[in-house]
Amino acid sequence: MKSVEFYFKKNKNIVFLCRKTNPVNFTIDFLKSLPSKSRVLYVSVDKSFSILTDKLANEGINYSRWFFIDCISSSLMMTESSSRQCLYLTSPKSLVDLAVAIDDKMNESDVIIFDSVSGLLVYNGNVPSLQLLNTLMSKIRQTNLKAVYLLAHDTNKEVMEDLSLFADKLEIV
Repeated sequence: MKSVEFYFKKNKNIVFLCRKTNPVNFTIDFLKSLPSKSRVLYVSVDKSFSILTDKLANEGINYSRWFFIDCISSSLMMTESSSRQCLYLTSPKSLVDLAVAIDDKMNESDVIIFDSVSGLLVYNGNVPSLQLLNTLMSKIRQTNLKAVYLLAHDTNKEVMEDLSLFADKLEIV
């Protein structure tokens, strides 16, 4: 895998299409390569905060400077313990709440990890999801932030083409 610095050298918004590798393995490898001082805003559409942080801890990833937006736990009626590091949204279908939550935390972050675009598409369909992502990518360009958007291998070609228009780089991994 190429280094984070390589990807972020000329790009602010990078979409990773995980075709060749296991998306979870790629994500873990990418997260391990982030500088340890990075303030990460991790948007999780389809993994709960507790499952995600357990996985990060098991992989030896220090997430103490990270903030999480958990879109799924409440909708699955999972009992999650309260955390200063996490905001629980009511549903992955609540795009307005998601946009507001991201806006509120952007200025406290260096990198946004959006995991996963594919999950967002499942819950909201193509047009609303792509509108949110286009808006987010436009905001990222006006800041010092960098953003990574993870996309599963089975995403349709139309969505990939639309995302490649918004993003600075679409990387197939």
